[in-house]
Amino acid sequence: MNISEDKTICFIIKRGNKMSKKGKTAKTIAIMIILGFFGRILGFFRELLIGSKFGSNAKTDTYFVAIASISLFTVMVTNTLNTIVIPILSDIEKKDGKLSKIRETNNILNIFMLVSLLLIVISYFMSPYIMKIVGIGFKSKEQYELGITLMRIGLPTIFFASIQGVLRGYLQSEESFKETSVISYPFNLIQIIFLIVYSTIFGVKGLMIAFVIATGSQIFLQIYSINKFKFKYSLYINLKSNYIKKIMYLIPGILLSIGITDLNTVIDKSMASTLKDGSISALNYAEQLAVSFRGILIGAILTVTYPIFSKEVSKSNFINLKKLIIHSINIILIITIPSTIAIIILSEPIIKIVFERGKFNETATLMTCGALVYTIMRMTFSSIRHLIQNVFYSLQDTKTPLIISSLGVVINVSFNFILIGPMEHRGIALATGISAFFSSFMILFLLKRKIGSLGLSKSLICTVKCLFSSIIMGVIIHCLFNILLIKLKLSIIISFMISTVVGGIVYLLLIYFFKIEEFRMILDLCINYIKKRKTQR
Repeated sequence: MNISEDKTICFIIKRGNKMSKKGKTAKTIAIMIILGFFGRILGFFRELLIGSKFGSNAKTDTYFVAIASISLFTVMVTNTLNTIVIPILSDIEKKDGKLSKIRETNNILNIFMLVSLLLIVISYFMSPYIMKIVGIGFKSKEQYELGITLMRIGLPTIFFASIQGVLRGYLQSEESFKETSVISYPFNLIQIIFLIVYSTIFGVKGLMIAFVIATGSQIFLQIYSINKFKFKYSLYINLKSNYIKKIMYLIPGILLSIGITDLNTVIDKSMASTLKDGSISALNYAEQLAVSFRGILIGAILTVTYPIFSKEVSKSNFINLKKLIIHSINIILIITIPSTIAIIILSEPIIKIVFERGKFNETATLMTCGALVYTIMRMTFSSIRHLIQNVFYSLQDTKTPLIISSLGVVINVSFNFILIGPMEHRGIALATGISAFFSSFMILFLLKRKIGSLGLSKSLICTVKCLFSSIIMGVIIHCLFNILLIKLKLSIIISFMISTVVGGIVYLLLIYFFKIEEFRMILDLCINYIKKRKTQR
């Protein structure tokens, strides 16, 4: 299996014909999926506790609005720096060596720590005005003032975000990806401890403080990881550096692109604040579940492929880049299409299992279930859009993702106004899905114009096969779950587990029967790996 045989899935699985010094990329992805899975389980437990301790009401709505307002800054800072730093540092190391790479990393880190402190000060004084916009539907002065207080408490996370973005970019430029999977451990554990021990004493303000401490704790993991690469921190600052100038040139496009994407979330919550109490919380719980599912299923693939895209672009190897893109899209389709259908069918039992206890009652379950169905519909499209955005960033094209993100916001807001009346908070979730659908097709079309034909007919065939197999799987899951739960009187958890396992097996058999190339490649690699392990014993 090699490149000349059109087996470029090996870029995802093996990084070419040879194993790197750090082992196969397949092993990296497997480790990331496993570590990420346990991190997501902790995240599930955190959200479960928030739902149980605080329920779905005006206070939780205010907390989630404040989190969304802060995240608009933190996610922009972290993702922008991470996205820019990876190709820049790879370029520095290739041209000037490792010591220059470390020096420029310190330069970037110090400059953006100072910028983040300035942003915190500005945001502190602007918080009342920000809260008037994002909390436009708040019902009382007390809720508005609580929102301002919560936002101000959470502002230090902007400083932590600037550090995390640079350090993560450095680690991934060294092809070290484990940090991405395990960094959620301290973040979730600290909040879980607070929720179990202190939530009844300190309430939502204490929860925001725990959020800040949890965010800061992630940096210690990054420091531990980065020390393995002999990185040494220094107070080096050089504003005249050519690389800083290049970063400053690239930042506006990426910052706006990422910021506009996250602005969708803020707009959704702002519009949901005009609906009945609990609507924002329902959207948030559904979004957290959807993000967790996507992170578990394809987060590792999106993370690992981006540096590979950058390396292929740096070598001007566009033939292999295109093959890698198509294989990556097909793997996303194989994973996300059946997952979407299964989650839609089992949305109510999922919410009951994860959230329905304590202050999270049946009404909250129904509201969150309605949001989850429409939120999860966009998983395939948002995953593909994210993948193709990374291709553009590896090409150092920040303008195209910005245009797509801007159009996505326009589509999202337009459909929000159309659907919020008849569908309430579910309409907001559906509007975001419609936006993701159009955005994914538009960005694929523009990539084709930029680098030529991608061979998307292969992905279309893969989509049809996966969709047909998933529909059959969905029918089996639906029927089997109801038989086990209603007729055989088994518990909801046992019924859920059996039906999903049986449905999953049926799906895998069907796509094997349909001879989907990427699935057979991965299966062959797994079989060969098992055989190799046995011979080594």
